[in-house]
Formats: sequence, structure tokens, C-alpha cells
Amino acid sequence: MTTSRADSGTLLSERERQVALLYVEGFSHKEVARSLDIAPSTVRTHLNALYRKLKVANRIELLRHVSTGLATVASKQPGPAGQAPARVIEGQLLVRSSLSTGMERQPAEGPTGRRAPLDLETIDALGRRLQLIQAIAEGNFDLVSASGGLPRFRMRGNGQAEAAETRFAVANGHRIAYRSVGDEGPHGVPIVFLNRFRGSMDDWDPALINAVARDRRVIFFDNVGVGESDGQTPGCLERAADDAVGFIRALGLDAVDVLGWSLGGMTAQIMATKYPELVRKLALVATVPPCGSPDIVVTQGKWDTVARQPSFTEEDLLYLYFSPSPEGSAAGRASLERISFRRSALEIKTRNATMRAQYQAATSFFRNEGNWYKKIKSIQAPTLVANGDRDPTFPAIDSVVLAHAIPKCRLALYPDAGHGFQFQYPHRFAADLGTFLRH
Repeated sequence: MTTSRADSGTLLSERERQVALLYVEGFSHKEVARSLDIAPSTVRTHLNALYRKLKVANRIELLRHVSTGLATVASKQPGPAGQAPARVIEGQLLVRSSLSTGMERQPAEGPTGRRAPLDLETIDALGRRLQLIQAIAEGNFDLVSASGGLPRFRMRGNGQAEAAETRFAVANGHRIAYRSVGDEGPHGVPIVFLNRFRGSMDDWDPALINAVARDRRVIFFDNVGVGESDGQTPGCLERAADDAVGFIRALGLDAVDVLGWSLGGMTAQIMATKYPELVRKLALVATVPPCGSPDIVVTQGKWDTVARQPSFTEEDLLYLYFSPSPEGSAAGRASLERISFRRSALEIKTRNATMRAQYQAATSFFRNEGNWYKKIKSIQAPTLVANGDRDPTFPAIDSVVLAHAIPKCRLALYPDAGHGFQFQYPHRFAADLGTFLRH
């Protein structure tokens, strides 16, 4: 059997190398199986062996071990006066929709419509493209433009969301996975992102993370029992808030800004109420007050059915997070491509037990158990409440009620946008958020 060595010196079989190259390219298990004409269970077996051999936890780490012979793809370009020159890479961004770019053949369709197995020449071409993505990961590049030919990448200060290393912190006896992007900046206070129902670190749009990280450090993480973190997800948002605070303090931070999206916004309200000394400023994104949604959208009807499905299609995610207009759908598809950089946006990264616990916790919050509606009226942190005007989950009226309840609050509604408006308008929202956080 043909073998090759990863960067670490670990011996890999040729099949393991092929599986690794396709997997870090962005293919799902089933797509890798079709491309190599093997069973999906065989793909899982090879990946499990790779993860054990190489001691990696995600695709980016796997890429760094498997890709070899880094090509010279960077060149020096003059920067603005008084600044260090920027490094620029001309190359193709590796997202699943960009496989057919002329840099290599797209696998041919077989007579039955199945993708024909890849030959070694094509596998090697994929490997050369992985060298570029490793350069991006190690060189800390922002995507500057993706229109009119090949995209350009410009180096920035401390990495970007697509290349951020997954790290771990121990808090309250749990191993918490997190990523950190950007520098402390002139403000010195990082912002911590709390995620939505069933969401993991890989479900944040990197365009938003990168835009916010231009002038401050952004920390995003998987809370207890979510994604790559261990433990059991609590069925109570107060415990989730305590766990988040434990994680923040485990990083040695004594003051942070907090952004909470949807379920994360509910948790953030409790954090700001219980830990006023920790939460400097608060951004509540597409979320709901403790009294629940006036239309009880989340507990009945289409949203609830779609949000709890065992698997997602692109149409499901467009419905859940973006406006149904042509502009909203186009922006949604672009966002899903960006999110798919590490793992497919369609892939559910949390367990059923996590979904059930989060649903229980949210339902308790909607019923105002714990009398949190009265308590949030004592929040002293300056607060930004923001939503899309066509959110099918928590209608804009929820944001009005929430903004009215919190004393030092601003309200922002974004036009023709849904529950993921911050992904539809990542740069616009990041600019508005930055202005709020600075003043």
C-alpha cells in the first residue's frame, strides 16, 4: 500500500491522504465517499484514524498536518505611507462552491449520475490548493474582493475567523472550546459572542467576526455541552449564563462586552443582570424579552418545525435566517458559503440532547420563570437591541418590548432582513456595533 508522511512525520496510507485532502476541502462525508467510490462508513473510519494519528480536532488542524511543501505564493506590495507593506496573495478561496475554477478538473459525472472517483492527479491538484489555504491560515489574511476573477487576500493583525485556532479553557470543571480573533485595540475590552439555538462556533459568519475584529478582540465559544465543549447542556439559561461567566473568568478577563444572538441574547440578559461588574456593554441581537414572544412564534407553527429538524437544507436555513426577497436570499446564500469554510453550514454540529436542553431552557425563559422580565429592568450596561424587520422567529415587536424594558437602550431595525440580519449586513451591522461600543 502506498503511504505518505504528514508534516508531523506520521505515516498515512494513500487512502487516508485522499480522504483528508477532500475533507479539508469542504466535502461532506457522503461527498467524499462518492468521490472516492467508497462507503460513507469507510470515510468515517479513515477520519477517526486520522484524528487519532495526528491528534487534531478540526479541519483546519487536519489541513496543517496533511498539506506539505508550502508553495511561495506571497509577494510584497507597497502599503499606504507610514505603514508596513501589506502581503497580498492571489489565489482561489476554498469554499465548497468554488471547486470548479479551472485550477483543476471537476470530477466527471458517471453514467448513473454519481461523481466518478478522483484520480491521483486531481488529488494532487487539490493538495496544491490546500497549500494556498494553509498560507492564508498561517499568514492571517482578510478577503478583500471576490468579484472579477481571483480573490485577493490582505494580511491583518491577529488572524481571521476562518483560520482561528480552536483553543480550550477549563471552567467550572468543563473543557470549553473557543476561538479568539483580533487584537485588544485601543479600547482594551474584548467582546464575547453567545450563540443561537443549536449553534456552534462554526455557525458564525466569518465576515461578521472579521469586521468586528478590526478594532477589538472577538471571542466566540461553545458553551457547556455544545459543539466541541464537554459536559451536559443545562436546561436552564441561568446556569448557561453562569457557565459563560465561568469561561470568561477562566480567560483572566474582569470586564467584557457581550453580544448575544437569539438564545444567546436571552443568556446575555441574565448575565448582565447577575454580573453587572463583568458586562460593560451589551448587544442583544434578534432575541426576545423574558416574557416571551407576543405571537408565541417559537412554540408553534413552521419555525418550530423547521428549527428542530434532524437535518437542514439550504432552503431551511434561508427561511430561518434571511429575508425571502431576492436580495435577502442572495445575501443568505453568500453567507452560507462563508460559514461553510470549515464545515458545511447545513451540518448540525450539536447533539439532540443539547437541542432538547436548550429548548427546555428557552421555554422557561418565555414563561418568565425566575421573574427575569422585572430583573432586566435593573440592567445598567448600555445596551443595543437589534433585529431584522422580517424576523420569523422573534418579530420586531419583541425587540421594541425588550428595548423599552432596559433603561440605557438603543434600538436598531434592519430593512428586508430576518433572524440572521447580522449575516445579511455583516459590515453595516459591525460598523453600527462598533460605534455603539466606542461611545
